[in-house]
Amino acid sequence: LSAVNTRLRHEVAARTEAESALRRQEEAYRDLYEHAPNVYWSTGADGYIKRMNQRAAEMFGRTPEEIVGQHFTTLIADTPENMARAMQTFNRFLAGEPSFGPEVEFRGANGRRIWASVNVVPILGDDGKPVATRTTIQDISERKRAQDALQRRLDLEQVLTEVATGFVSARPDDVDRE
Repeated sequence: LSAVNTRLRHEVAARTEAESALRRQEEAYRDLYEHAPNVYWSTGADGYIKRMNQRAAEMFGRTPEEIVGQHFTTLIADTPENMARAMQTFNRFLAGEPSFGPEVEFRGANGRRIWASVNVVPILGDDGKPVATRTTIQDISERKRAQDALQRRLDLEQVLTEVATGFVSARPDDVDRE
C-alpha cells in the first residue's frame, strides 16, 4: 500500500508540473499574440472581425470592443481603388488562397490615414472551406509618407529642369523686351 501511495504522489506531482508547464506555455503564446509589434486579427468568412490583439487597438485608436464584431470594411479607407484592393484580398481568402503584401489604406480614429501591408492566410474548416483568416497587418504609413515626399521632390525637380532648359535654350529674340 505504501508503494502504491508513493507512486500516486509521484504521478500527481508529475501531472501538476505538466499542467503548470502547459499554463506557462499558453501564457507565453498569449503574450506573444497580444503584444506583437504587428496587428494580428481574425475575420470570419462573413467579413466580421472575430478577434484581434492589443496592437490593433493601438494602431486604429479604438478599443477592442469597438473593433471586434465590426465588418472589416468599416476600417478600410473608402476610395474606389482602395476598397477594390481590400475586396480582392478578401475574395482570395474566400477562394481559399492566401495574400501576401497588398498595401491597403485604413482609417483610424478621427479619420487618421494608416497605410499597411496585409497578409491573409485562410483557416479551413473540416469541409475544406475557409472559415476565418489569420491576418497580420504591418503599419507602413511612415514609408508611404517618405515615398510621397520623394515623389513630390522628383516632380518639382522635373518642373525646375524643364523651366531651366527652356530658359537656357531661349534665343535673345524670344525674350520679350519692354
